Amino acid sequence: MKIHCSGDDSSLFKGIHRLASRLDLHFITESHVDATTLTWEKREGPIEVEWNGQSGIIRYEKTHHAFRALGLWVEKMRSGNADIELQQHSFTICETPQFQSVGTLFDVSRNAVPTVKSIQNALVTMSLMGMNQVMLYTEDTYEIKGYPYFGYMRGRYSHEELREIDDWAYEMGIEVIPCIQTLAHLTEALKWKYAAEIRDTSDILLVKKEETYTFIENMIRSASSPFRSRRIHIGMDEAHQLGLGQFLKDNGYQNRFKLMNEHLQRVLGITERLGLSPMIWSDMYFHLGPRNGEHYNVDEVIPEEVIKDIPEGISLVYWDYYHTEQSFYESSIQKHLSIGRPIIFAGGVWTWNGLAPNVGKMISTTIPALQACKAMGVQEVVATMWGDNGAETPGCQHGMASSFTLNTRMPTP
Repeated sequence: MKIHCSGDDSSLFKGIHRLASRLDLHFITESHVDATTLTWEKREGPIEVEWNGQSGIIRYEKTHHAFRALGLWVEKMRSGNADIELQQHSFTICETPQFQSVGTLFDVSRNAVPTVKSIQNALVTMSLMGMNQVMLYTEDTYEIKGYPYFGYMRGRYSHEELREIDDWAYEMGIEVIPCIQTLAHLTEALKWKYAAEIRDTSDILLVKKEETYTFIENMIRSASSPFRSRRIHIGMDEAHQLGLGQFLKDNGYQNRFKLMNEHLQRVLGITERLGLSPMIWSDMYFHLGPRNGEHYNVDEVIPEEVIKDIPEGISLVYWDYYHTEQSFYESSIQKHLSIGRPIIFAGGVWTWNGLAPNVGKMISTTIPALQACKAMGVQEVVATMWGDNGAETPGCQHGMASSFTLNTRMPTP
């Protein structure tokens, strides 16, 4: 299909031409008898696409809305006997976005680290779906100057490669948020000799030690510097053995709610100095209590003294991939709201439990979760695509970018 664009599309130029190959479109600079005219109009309001029988129009508010609208317009134009029907009929499609931010989390920390090109391909797919945020979950798959064994032989990304991803995403209207770990889930990073003095257990950092916070500051600087976004996810989930390893030997048992908050305060001091807006996984505040290990037990209550000590200036990411009742999600969201911090909901695409995605489980948990988010006014939602133990599930071939998990990079020494 030949397309001649008019109107307010200058800021969309690169993104539109990336979508052209995906949608089998050919954009031309001047009007032509064989070309279909498509007018772009930027304004506040819902996404609208129209066809009047002779020309089309796309109305959009934000960049990612424009690309979503283009996909809808092309899909409708190609439905049925387009050459005959579209000369006689018109159509209008209107969509009102339900959330301010809709994103995906890519797990790029297992033994299937995607190439830059593969991520860029996924970003194109995301733009057609109307998404405007992506989190890159990197435990140790990014460079830190002065730590050559951090991510050694793990396919880590260079600063330049992450900048290339960010540039591409920016032109597609997508914010890239670095997603790292600053407490647990650091087995691969802590297995080397350099980490002996900052290791509590095999996967948890040793809190209250100055060397630990020097290391964390280097992590945060390196992870955030390639990206335009000033937001960063600093992790802190599933640290179930916090304070129970080397820390216990050195200091004896201490209240782990207090350890968590004190550590978080130290890390937030770093993000504040660097001008970053941090978010954390919220589960540790729910799991450190007497029902340790359960996923947001319906009866769990965070003590008031703990809520009082949770630092200001953070967002809480409520992750839940398991429940099928909207009422459960609403109850959990209400508990998060009672803490008084901004909330982001993270659901699961179920790409981590076998040789194929568990689509049935994904649908049965995602629909009630999103209904609850809309009902409770949550404005940011994320779909997580974890790789877990080996990334054997070809999850991104189903609904995202083909060959995402297969097109992986070789480890770099």
